[in-house]
Amino acid sequence: MVLCSTGAISIFQGIALVMGENIGTTLTANLAAMSANTQARRAAMAHLLFNVFGVIWVLIIFFPFVRTVCRVVGIDVTADTIDPARLTFALATFHSAFNVINTSLLIGFIPQLEKLVCYIIKPGKTDEEDEFRLQFIRGGIMKTPEISVLQAQKEIVIFGEKMQHMLHMVKDLYSTTDDQEFQKLFERIEKTEDVSDRMEQEIGKYLGDVGDAHLSDDTKEKIRAMLRQIGELESIGDSCFGLARIMRRKKENKITFNDEQEAGVEQMFSLVDQALTRMNELLAGRREDYDITASEELENSINGCRNRLKQLNISNLDQHIYSYDNGTVFSDLISEFEKNGDYIINVVESRLRATRNGIRFQGIYIDTDSKTVSVDGEPVSFTKTEYELLKMFMMNRGRVYSREELLQAIWPNDVVVNTRTVDVNITRIRKKIEPYAEHLTTRAGYGYSFQD
Repeated sequence: MVLCSTGAISIFQGIALVMGENIGTTLTANLAAMSANTQARRAAMAHLLFNVFGVIWVLIIFFPFVRTVCRVVGIDVTADTIDPARLTFALATFHSAFNVINTSLLIGFIPQLEKLVCYIIKPGKTDEEDEFRLQFIRGGIMKTPEISVLQAQKEIVIFGEKMQHMLHMVKDLYSTTDDQEFQKLFERIEKTEDVSDRMEQEIGKYLGDVGDAHLSDDTKEKIRAMLRQIGELESIGDSCFGLARIMRRKKENKITFNDEQEAGVEQMFSLVDQALTRMNELLAGRREDYDITASEELENSINGCRNRLKQLNISNLDQHIYSYDNGTVFSDLISEFEKNGDYIINVVESRLRATRNGIRFQGIYIDTDSKTVSVDGEPVSFTKTEYELLKMFMMNRGRVYSREELLQAIWPNDVVVNTRTVDVNITRIRKKIEPYAEHLTTRAGYGYSFQD
């Protein structure tokens, strides 16, 4: 501007310098991004290409364009000296016009620009490491803890999306027939599972540090809920990797599913994917705008599908329609899908803080407020004694109770009963929770236990 106002260079030369500066600053950004991840390098390259394209079309119509800008601001390009105020306005007007017109020209070609940038900047071998980098909480804890919690919630949203992408990779793995492609996909899934472990650790550490500050009760409750969310999201990653391992076993043993089995697996993929989509909507949205109903319906559908497919599997094995190895792999796949559904509903409950004073184990839900029990979403009638027994077992999973301990804990002292009464009630409970009866186990010589 000083050179133009003193007449050392013409306004045409001054604007040419501005155009060169546009490209120079984007080149500097590309140099700075060389040590960054793939997405950062692509963003810098897109900025460079944007300005290079703009400079090219401006050079084609350079003199007419500059004269038009000068006429708009009232500058005579043939004058020996130029008013510095008008010159500043002219340079600013040119720059604004350049950016507006260039954006208008390129906005319809964003997909093509993206493809070009991705072609120029190809993913590196360490992309999985790049993907692990947290986007919102890398700069340390904010001065205001509530803002730090908000940043952590944004990371959890990304965590959830990454887990759904992992399920999509598992689905691609299931349909892949090429051995090399199968191995590449399996390795990607394994690395993504490792990324999920580290995301849980990093977000958990950050939330732990935030929790050391002086917080309101509501913020403390949010942090507790978020810690549970990341734990369940990491379990979803573990479950997806478990599915991939079962599929590798299926491939190694050259097991082929029939049409019924294929349809069952496809249905499970669809239901779990729908549940993940709903979960991610809840994580990204305002929890006040959602309720748990839709997620519970999907969870019940997953449990119901699991029960139907397991019964079908048992029937097919009894009729020798396929081998025992085939049936085992199929059963393991269906069980792993159902586990995934359990983890998803746990994330949803935590996000909505919708525990509702209940106890859940897979498809069994005890509502301790209404004193009712549902199995796979369907209400089941329990007597008071049966209800108290099941509640006691589910609240203390893994613990073995002797018949004498159960009698003392459940039956009033003034009621005369014997240990046979316990056995009868356990048998009734097993019938009522039939799809999950195997978890209520008998320990010979000890008593009863509810096992995960």
